[in-house]
This record gives sequence, C-alpha cells and structure tokens, in this order.
Amino acid sequence: MDCPLGSDSHWGPRVVSHCRSFDFTLAFEDAVFGLPPSAIFLLLVPTVWWWGRDAPRQLYSGRLAAVKVTLLSLLAVQVVHTVLRTLDERLQTTWALPVDIVNIVGLTVALAMSVWEDQHRVDPSVVLVLYLSAQLVLILPQTRSVWLITGSSAVSILGTLKTILTLAVLVTESWWKTRWLRKPGLTIEQRCDFWTRALFAWTWTTFRRGFSTVLDLDELPQVDKALQGHDAVRRLRDAHGAVFWAFRASFLSAVVPRLCVSAFTFCQPFLITAAVRFLTKDGHSEDASNKSRGLIAAFLLVYVGLALSNAVYWRQSFRFQSRVRAGLIQLLYEQSIRKSPAALADRASLTMMSTDVERILSGLRFVHELWAAPLDVGVAVWLLQRQLSVAGVVPVVVALGCLLAMSRVSVLGKPRQQRWVERIQHRVETTTVILENMKAVKMLGLPQVARNLIHRLRVVELDTSRRLRRVIIWQLFLADLPPELAPMATFAMYSILAALHPDRALLASRAFTALSLISILTTPLIIFMQAVPSFMQCLGCFERIQEFCDIGAPASPVSPPQPEEQKEPKESSSMVYECRGARFAWASKEPEVLHGLDLTLRPQSVTMVVGPVGAGKSALLASMIGTTVKVAGHILTQNPRAAYCPAEPWILNQSIQQNITGFGQFDQAWYRHVLWLCALDVDLSILLQGDETVAGSNGVSLSGGQRARIGLARAIFSRRPVLLLDDVFSGLDAHAVSLISRRLLGSEGYCHRAQVTVVLATHNQSLLQYADNILFLNLGKIAYHGPFNNLPPTLLSELSHAGSPQSNPDDECPSPEPRASKPPSISSREDGDSSRLVAEKGESDWTRREGSWSVYHYYVQAAGHRWIILFLVLLAINATASNCSVVWLQKWSDANSRTPNQSLGMYLGIYIMIFAETTMNRVLMMNIITNTGLRLHSHLLGAVMGAPFSFFRDADIGEITNRFSQDMDQIDLQLPMIAVNTSISLAQCLGKLIILCIKSKYLGIAVPVILIVVYGIQAVYLRTSRQIRLLDIEARAPLFTHFLETIQGIAVLQSLGWESSMTRQGAVLVDRSQRPEYLLSCIQQWLALVLDLMTAGVAVLVVVLGTQLPSQVSPGTIGVSLNMLLGFSQSLKLVMRYWTQLETCIGSVARVQRFVHETPSDHREPPTLALPPEWPAQGGIAINHVSVGYRGTESRPILQDINLSIRPGQKVAICGGSGSGKTTLLLALLQLVDVHSGSLEIDGQNLGAIPITEVASRIAVVPQEPFLMPGRLRFTLDPTDQIPSDTMEAALRAVGLWERLCPDGDLEACITVSSLSMGERQMLCLARALLHRRSILLLDEAMSSVDYHTEDLMQDIIDRHFASQTVVAVVHRLRTIRQFDRVVVLQQGRLVEDGSPDELLGRDSALSALYRASVAAPDSDRR
Repeated sequence: MDCPLGSDSHWGPRVVSHCRSFDFTLAFEDAVFGLPPSAIFLLLVPTVWWWGRDAPRQLYSGRLAAVKVTLLSLLAVQVVHTVLRTLDERLQTTWALPVDIVNIVGLTVALAMSVWEDQHRVDPSVVLVLYLSAQLVLILPQTRSVWLITGSSAVSILGTLKTILTLAVLVTESWWKTRWLRKPGLTIEQRCDFWTRALFAWTWTTFRRGFSTVLDLDELPQVDKALQGHDAVRRLRDAHGAVFWAFRASFLSAVVPRLCVSAFTFCQPFLITAAVRFLTKDGHSEDASNKSRGLIAAFLLVYVGLALSNAVYWRQSFRFQSRVRAGLIQLLYEQSIRKSPAALADRASLTMMSTDVERILSGLRFVHELWAAPLDVGVAVWLLQRQLSVAGVVPVVVALGCLLAMSRVSVLGKPRQQRWVERIQHRVETTTVILENMKAVKMLGLPQVARNLIHRLRVVELDTSRRLRRVIIWQLFLADLPPELAPMATFAMYSILAALHPDRALLASRAFTALSLISILTTPLIIFMQAVPSFMQCLGCFERIQEFCDIGAPASPVSPPQPEEQKEPKESSSMVYECRGARFAWASKEPEVLHGLDLTLRPQSVTMVVGPVGAGKSALLASMIGTTVKVAGHILTQNPRAAYCPAEPWILNQSIQQNITGFGQFDQAWYRHVLWLCALDVDLSILLQGDETVAGSNGVSLSGGQRARIGLARAIFSRRPVLLLDDVFSGLDAHAVSLISRRLLGSEGYCHRAQVTVVLATHNQSLLQYADNILFLNLGKIAYHGPFNNLPPTLLSELSHAGSPQSNPDDECPSPEPRASKPPSISSREDGDSSRLVAEKGESDWTRREGSWSVYHYYVQAAGHRWIILFLVLLAINATASNCSVVWLQKWSDANSRTPNQSLGMYLGIYIMIFAETTMNRVLMMNIITNTGLRLHSHLLGAVMGAPFSFFRDADIGEITNRFSQDMDQIDLQLPMIAVNTSISLAQCLGKLIILCIKSKYLGIAVPVILIVVYGIQAVYLRTSRQIRLLDIEARAPLFTHFLETIQGIAVLQSLGWESSMTRQGAVLVDRSQRPEYLLSCIQQWLALVLDLMTAGVAVLVVVLGTQLPSQVSPGTIGVSLNMLLGFSQSLKLVMRYWTQLETCIGSVARVQRFVHETPSDHREPPTLALPPEWPAQGGIAINHVSVGYRGTESRPILQDINLSIRPGQKVAICGGSGSGKTTLLLALLQLVDVHSGSLEIDGQNLGAIPITEVASRIAVVPQEPFLMPGRLRFTLDPTDQIPSDTMEAALRAVGLWERLCPDGDLEACITVSSLSMGERQMLCLARALLHRRSILLLDEAMSSVDYHTEDLMQDIIDRHFASQTVVAVVHRLRTIRQFDRVVVLQQGRLVEDGSPDELLGRDSALSALYRASVAAPDSDRR
C-alpha cells in the first residue's frame, strides 16, 4: 500500500506500518536528530570564542588547515541536499527547511572555527569533534529513512555522500598537530583529540612499555600545567581557599557526562520491557525481523553510550581530584615554610599532607553523586510508581529509613575520627623523633624500649580506631541494606495489593522491569549514602587544613610604630638589630625564655653571647630571625638578613656540595674558599666520593664535627651580611676551632675583610679573643653587654677556667693535619672501594611488572587463616543467596502467569528469608578482616628496630616514616573495608555470570571467548598497573622527606631566604608525584571502559539469542537474563571500583612486606652460656688489632689496626681531629659498626658473640647529640620503670635540674624537649647515666654543648659517681684532660699516641698541639 502524503509530517515518533516497516517519521527525525547538534553547537560557539580570543598562534604551518577544506565540500553538499529535499513533496515536513538552514549555518560557523582553532589550539577542537561526532551518529537514521522513501534518488545519494564527508571531516579535525606545533614539551594528553582522551587511548604507550619492560618514573607521561602544583595553588589563592570555586571548570565539566550516564541508565528498564514484550507478543508478528534488529541496535547504542559517558565523566572527575590534591599539598607546604619552628613542632602538616589530603580525595570521588543521585532517585521512583502503583514508594521509604539511621550513626563518627587522627599524629610524631635519632637509640641500647613505646601507642591508636570502625561498619551496613531490603519490601507490599486486586498479579514484564528500576534506584542511593559521610569527613579535613593555613599575607615581624616620645634617635635604623623591653617565648602558650631585653647590635662587629646553661642564648639568636613569639616590648628594626646556623646542624639527605651551596648561584672559586675557611678541604680529600658524598638523613653518614662545619659553610657561602652562629664550634676539636676561628674571625679573617656582622653563642672561652662585645645572659636577662675588658669580676669569674700559659696566636700550632696556605682544589678521590659504595642499579626488578601473589598471602597470614576460611564460607553463602533472589522472582512470576497469587505466602516468605541471610553475612564478614593492622605494624616496627646502624646511614628516614604514616593509615581503615567489598562484589559478579549462562543456554558458548578476552585484558593491565601503583607510592616518599626536612630546618632556610627555592623544589616533587597518581586513575578507568564495552557485547549477544531464537527463550528467562546482566554490569563496576582501590591499598602491604624481607637484621644468636646479670662486672676492655667500617667487610675501613687495652676503672680520653674516627671507636665497642678484622672484648667476653642490643644495654652512654625518649619525665629517665622516685630526684638534683623540671615535685609531667637548651638536655642525659649505673661509661663529646661551669659540674659528677667505673670519653675540650688517667690520640683512623696526659703534654706531641690551641686566649690579636 502506498504511503499517503503528509504521513511523515506528524510527530510520530513511529511512522504508520503500511508506509515503512519499523521507522521514525521524518518530522520526528528532523526535530530530534537533525536540530539539536547544530543548535547546541551554535550556542556554545560564542563562549568558546570568548575564552580563546587572545590565544597566540600555536602552529608554524597551515598545511593542516588546507586539508580541512573538506569541510567546505560538506557545506556545499548540505546546501544542494537542502534544495533537492525542498523540491521533493514526499520529504517535506514543517521542521525540514528550518532545520536544514540551521545545519547550513552550523557548518558555515564550523568552517570558520576550524580555520581559527587549527592555528590557535595545540589540540584538535573538542567542540568541533563532538559536533561532528553527533552529526555522524544522528544522520544515519535520517539517511536510512530517505532511502526507504525515495529509493536510489539524488537526495538519498547526497545523503549518503554527506555521511561519508562528515566522517572524513571528523577524521581530519581529529588529527594531532604534533609535527607543526611551535611550543614543544606538551604532554601527550594535551596534544590528542577528544575521543583519544575519552577512550584513554593515549595510555597505550604506557601499556606497551609496562608490558615489555620495567617502568621508571621518568618514563611516565608528564601531567599538563592544569594538574601541576604551581597552577593549582595559584588558583586556590585567587579563590581565597574555596576549592570548588578555584577549580570550577574541572568540577562543572563532569556535569554533562554525568547527566548522560543517568539518561543511558534509565533507558535500560525500557529496553528490558521491550525485550520481554517482544517475546510475549511481537515475536511472531510480520515485522518481527525489523523489530528484533531495532531492539539489538537499541541495546548496542545504550550500552556503548553508557560506557563512553562513564569514561568521560570519570576522566573529568579524576582531573578535578588531581588538581585539588596538587593545590592542597602545595598550599600546605607554602604555609608550612612560613611558620615558626614552634608552630611546626607537632609536625601536623605531615599528617595533613598524607592522611587529610587522602581523605579529602576519597570524599571528592563521588561528590557529583550528591546532586546526581537524588535526581536519579526521583526519576526512578516516578517510573517505578507507574509499574507498581503505591508499592513504588517503598524503596524510597526503605532508603530514607536507612539514611535517617545512618545520619544518627554518623553523628558519632566525627569526634571519634578526630580522636583517632590525634592518636595517629602522636604515634607518627614519636616514631619520627625516634627514627631521626636512631644513632643515639642504638648507642643507648633502647631499640626494644622504643619498639615497646611505639607499639603501645599503636595499640592505643587501634583501640581508638575500633570505636570509629564500628561506626563505619554500621554506615556500610546501612548503605548496603537498601538494595537487599528494597526489592523484598516492595514485592511484599505489591503482593498485598495483588491479593486485594487479582488483576494486578506479578507477571514477568512488570516484575523484571520493576526489579531493574529498583536496582537503578538503590544503586545511586547506596553511593549517595556512602558519599555523604565520606564528604562530611572531607569537610572535617578541610577544616583542619583551613585552621593550619593562613590564606592571607604573613604578618609583619616589625612592631608597630612607637609613640613619638618613645622613638629612638635616627641612627638606630642603621643597627643590625635593636629591641626595647622585649620579652620572648618559644610559642604563644609557653613560658617566656627572654625577659626585658634592651639590645642594640651594631654592624660589622663580632658579638659573643655567653652565659650558663639554660640562660637563653639559643632563644636570643632565634628571636633575632623571628622564629620565637614576641610577648611584649618593641623591635625597632627589620629582622636582619642573617644566615642562621643552629646548634644542631640541619643536614639534608643530599650531597655535601648541595648542602653547602643550596639554591644559590654556584661560584666554584667561592665554594673552594668556603671549604678552606671551614677546614673541610682535608675531609673531602679523604672521603671516597669527595663533596659528592651523600650526607644521609640528618647527616648520619658524617661525623659530628663534619656536620657542624657543613652547617657553618652553608651560612658563609650564602654571603649574608650577618652570621648568627649558635655554638657551632662545640663539636669541633681544639685544632679545628683554632684554625677556623682565625680564618673567619681573626684580624685578617673573612668576616673582618668582608665586613660581616657575627653573633656567636659559645661556651668556648678561647674564642672571646675575637669579640668586639660580650653579651652575658643569665636566666633569660642581659647581665652585661659591652667590651670584654669591662666585664664585671663576678661575671668574669664564671667564665674563667684553669689553663696553661697562653701561646702566641701568630705562631701556627703544630697540627695533626696538614695545613694549606691557600684554598686547595677539591676533587673526588677515586678508590678501589668507591665502585662498591656507589649504589648501582642492577638487574631490573621483574617482580614489579609480574607482581606477586605473596603480598595477598602475607596479608592473609596477618589476618589469620581461621578467620579467612570463615570469611570465604560466608562469602560463598552471601553470593549464592543474593543471586538466588532473582531466580526465585522468576519462579514467582511464572507461577502467577499460570495461576495468579497462588502460594503467595510461600514465595514471599522464602524471598524474605533469602534477604535476611544475605544481610547477616555482610555484617559478619565486615568484622572478620579488621584486625590485620597491629600485626603488620609490629612486623614493620620490628624490622626497623632490628636493622643494623649501617642501614640508617643510607636509608631515607622520610621514606620509612611514610610507611608508618600513610601506609599504616591505608592498612588500618581503608584496606579491610575495600577487601570485603571487593570480595563480595566479585563473588556476586561470578554468580550472576553463572546464572546468565544457565538461563541463556547458548551464551555458555561465548564464555570461553569472554574468559580469553578477560585474561588478555588483565595480562596487559596488571603488568602496567602494578608498576605504576608502586611508582605512585615511591613518588610520594621524596615529597614526604621534603616536608620532613623543611620542618627540621625551618629556621635555617628562613634565615637564608630559601623559602622560594624550597617551594619550587617542593612543587617539582608534587608534580612528579602527580604523574603516577593521575596515570593510575586513567588506566584504571581504561579497564572499566573495556569491561563496560565487554558488558555491552554480552548484552547484545543475550538479546540476539533471545530475539532470534524466541522458541528457546521464555519472557521470564529473558527478564532474568537482562536483570542479571544489569546487575552484572553494576557488580562489575563495583568490582572495578573496589579492585582499583584495593590495588592502591595492597601496595602499602607490599611495601611493608618488602621492607620487612629486605631490611638486614643485626640479630645475633645468644651465647651458649648466658651472660651473668652483673656483666660486665669489672669493666676491662681489650681491643685487639681491630679494623672497622660502616658498609660490610669489603668497604674501606674507618679505623685501622687499633690495638688498645683498658684496665678496669681506668679513665681514658680519646682525642683527635674531626673525622679521625673517635666516635667510630665507641660505636665499635657498642658493636654498631662492622668489624673487618681483630676482636673486641669486655671482661674477657668476645663482643662479636653477644647480641648487639645486649651489649649496648650493659654499657652506660652519654651521646654527642643528646637524645631523650619522648613522653613523661619518669619514662625519659627510666624507660624500664625500675628506679624509685627518690633515686630519680637525687640524680636530678645532682645535675641541677630538679627545680627546673620538677618545681612541683611531679616526675609524671611531660617534658618538651624543644624548651630545653642543649646543655640542659646533655645534663639530663648524664642524669640518666647516673640512674643506670654500669661498670663502663662511654662519653661521646658529652661536654661540648655546655659552658665551662657546667663542664666542671659534669666532670665533678663523673669523678665522684663513676670513680670506680671505666670511663672512655671522646673529648674536644682539653682543659680537663689532666683528670684522665690516659689519653689516646687518633689521626685518620689510626692510633698515633697513647700515654698519660702529663707524658704527652710534656713533649712535642699531637696532644700538646691540640692542648695549646684549646687554651690559647691572647690579647694581642684582638680587633
């Protein structure tokens, strides 16, 4: 029958069947397919042009623009097609001509836009590619309709030609412009076209490399500027910290794709309804073939569209999250570097940079669901109500009930989370302090004590986290409840209605359409209910960061102008530093340390700050650079441009040269001169790698004197006009002090010639000869300020000391080291051992690529096999019950189709029972796998504390700390929950696939193909993802170390003006960490896209089998299959979502496992005969031809052929220049270095056969750098809790600290180490040695940081309390050398002198030269 004119002018959408079988009307096609692409494009063009109007020209060639002239031919064909269609009455509709005109205008604008953007964009135009892609897809049904109407006519041929040209233009517009770009260095993602980005095809280069080789961080693609820290933090600052406003473009770009995801998702129930109806009614109709093809095409379009929309949505979401991460980390660093040392003492920024930022990213992952999920729920409820009437609101009631219950539970979460984070911060801070002082911990024999302390903190932390975990488990339970409870409650309600109205029986079409709608409704509800508490936690972390960060400009350190009558004369402005009535404290809530200061420091002068221990010398220098808090008074000058050198040298884990030169312009001649000034030239000539030697964390690879001189050299190299030196000479030997002080402070020294102002806090009286002024502090007040000659006698007596006749400074003291008359050149010394000491990259670690299931086995062992077996049993029961509910619903609907509402109670009762079992199992599984954190932390802690001392010379403390911080955070809370969710989702996914194969019989044939495809995908994906996951974790470690080193040296880098340089270096590390983090997200979404497309293929296959074999498939079967497919798709997405998170989290376990397995141990088997409890009872020491080194027996020895015997009770001093091996000799006695040859014995026992910790615990030690265990005073003095309070009080009174530390007599008070001076810390260490009386006392320059009065007090305590003990002391100050029985002098690792002090001082010896240098204080060289 011919089709009458006007049949296609109606809206339709379907044309009458006697015109064309299964086709749309032309009017519908014009309005829905023809108009939207061009209309939307024309609306977007003005905005696109406005944003790109000022873009510079990016290409140097117009060849690509010439190729794009094909768009002109498309425009011509469109014009001709419009004319011919207008002339054909059969093709005329009300919409035809207006739509064609809009399309012509659209193509004209597209041509102009193509030419412009070709030259002014670095990538193909996104708007044009999307416009042409939409045109290409929507033109196909229009072309088909024209062919059906007109046959082989000019219009139909032109329509086909238009389709071909649209495809050709799309291809040319998608060409990359790499070869013609003016601007090099763009990332691959910046250069590629929209569809390459959307399909993540640009990651294939990485996949190819990851599949065949071991990836390196530098091989990963760079991130573009928008994802880099500098751009992100700039936007944050411009937005005043408003994250969503700062990155609004990235945030809003995900809105449209998310709406498309919703649209395609809601098409699925309609497709299920159409498929069931087709098998019920239309399978045997005349146009069944056309309908089946249309149904197949619809399934293909919806599922592919859903996959692509998801991919684009998540890409934009990932970019938003990555920008937030970069901006927050960079902002935290920039704020940290502006704060005072006291403000950073708790290391809160470290926790925020790791834990808080990760929580924020977790909260932002589903931030779009906060608006999209309610929209989806509303549409689903409306559609469900159409199917089930009043029963359609039941899922909403269930969800709202769960949401209300969750809100009540979530109220408990925030305070519990806050307490847990505080516990984490306390543990990490304590762990960091101990790791930074592992040398002292090892020397004091405290590894086990430190391990127990950290373990106790860990137990308390996990106890606190259990309360939070209960809240989270209930949140997850309530979030997972709706998908299980909603179908049961809905069908129960509908069954009641059906019993009252028999015509409403639950048939297949209604049941499975409703089930799919319930699934669509509950899925966004689950995500919404999970997103809300996660987002609330995110807001809590934002608040913590906001409190820490000061978004505005930093406060000026200069005091406000004084009233007119209080102003000083004008010449005061020329002073280096001036204050009036100033009072200072270390922090705003701490007691004052300096009181009523009236101080003026003139330029080009040398001021020595002296005074007893705890007088406030370090606080004064810190106040001058603004790192203390001014409580009252006025500062009349700006902070001086000073180079600050603290008492504890700040050493970066970089080369010696980098530590000295920093970020300034490198001047080779000046650098050599600085090395000579600081007497480092000889040391560098001895080191195997010269100034390229890596210092290690906190300079652990260097001696104390070398660290001090490197810190001094850094200050001098900066060429600042003011030097603030805090007791920098305390760790140097007498000769080095004499040599360096003359070169710096002498009449011909650098400071005099360069007119540098020096403020030096010191206890060394020999340096006072160079002072222009003496500043005497006592109890935080200025007792005297003026020339040395005018010093009051009472104060002079406090500085006086017994000394030998003074020598002439112009006579060069005989030196144990060669003296260079001019700065020598420095070069790395080549040695046979150097090749063994430099870490070379050996064979590639193929386990990074291939992966290892041992990580999962290691985690299972930590959880416990018994619990894992129970977990797997419950998992199998859960998956079976969850999937059987749909099969049972099919039986119910089939029974209703035969006899409505028969056995209603049985079907409903079994349905409810299945739900109850599923729900109960989920709660039980959550509780099984949450106790692994303590065991893994214990393994890690044991490996660290059991590592030999040599390990810490090369280890990166920041990286180790990161394992205790970020890795443990993931293992504790995220990993158990993700592991449970992954297991449940995977089990349900496999169950659905099995049921699919059973219900769609012929689908089983395709299963082997599907499994092969999945295997190939995982082979490609896992090889790369494993490596990128490890690179992601490894790239964070340098960033963590950078944060840690910045906090440690904040005062130094602020004084040197390194803030901007350190910030730039931090930005580089942020950008490097962004590369694997962003790439990992992209390849994870690539996998999700591939699996979505595979699901689309399975869906199409199911529909093909159902429509082509209708006699083999019942409506109920196709309903079950498609619902299972819908559930399979959602389960597969959940599997991918949780699996990708599991990959990241399990990396923390892998790092712990690898660290535990690869870290060497200093464990030794105990001797066959146990040591007596009193060993060593006598304290006799025998060192028999010993050579020792730090890196195994093949390394170059530090001490060579040392032969020494010390009688019990003998007092032995070890002297020598810096780096001569004095401290190494003590470490050898403590078994902390590797013995190459010879033996060491104490009381006849060979130390090599005794466990190392046992040796250190039986010897009393006072280390060079005072270390105090963090915590209460009682614990600090007696970690074993065995000493009574009165004994502790007596020890504290003996060292003069009882009134200072225990004014109320409370030994349980916590002490703040930063509030104690270096001398007070050293005295406290001596008190600890008094309490733990041993027969041997080792002193490693224990008196170098105290004044002479305190030195005399310490020496007197040692003489009285250790009179019968053996004392071995490394000494640089020689004023008390005669109180020792014996002196041993070392030079370059060899014993060169051994005798009594009188004997060695009575002749021309190395000791006498050191002694004369240490006591020389002439007046003739005073300026």
